Amino acid sequence: GVRNARVGMRSSENVLEAARVSGATRVVRSLARPPVRFVHPSPGGDAALVVASALGGGMLEGDDYRFNINVRQNAKLLFAPQSNTRVFPCPGGAVTRQTVDGTVYADGLLVCGGDPVVPYAASRFVQTQRWVLHPGARLVVFDWMVAGRLERGERFGFTDYENVVRVVSPQGRPLLVDAQRLDASTAGGTARPQNGM
Repeated sequence: GVRNARVGMRSSENVLEAARVSGATRVVRSLARPPVRFVHPSPGGDAALVVASALGGGMLEGDDYRFNINVRQNAKLLFAPQSNTRVFPCPGGAVTRQTVDGTVYADGLLVCGGDPVVPYAASRFVQTQRWVLHPGARLVVFDWMVAGRLERGERFGFTDYENVVRVVSPQGRPLLVDAQRLDASTAGGTARPQNGM
């Protein structure tokens, strides 16, 4: 299993809320704590777009990023990463974590995701997503992972990778649970950095 050791962790609590205002969706609350930042391009139309990035180009060992996302009634939000979510090696044995808690209210729409998670060799990554869907709400989640730095010869060289997505009703009734847990032995990888990294 994935251990809970901690080293030099960067904790980041982030809040995002979109609501329907004067016929279009507006971001009414946006709080990103470094190293995370939010960018708000103007896509036009009646939807809002928020792009998330992290200073330093990826997640370091022990990082703990948390996102709370609310899409109010009739609002439409696209929330996407700026690029791949790179998870750097964890030589100290600590776990890198990302947690998303979101609610989409009646007749709201949230499209979440885009580029993949890229767990580097010897990385340990746990991601948990919990979404609450109200009646008429729509949720699209793009959630995928690639093998690592392929150009450097990595082939699923991470130590641990865990991703759990839960979708529930406002009463807590499960609508969807999708869990993936891999370690170096099941993924065919190695716990050691490859190619002199």
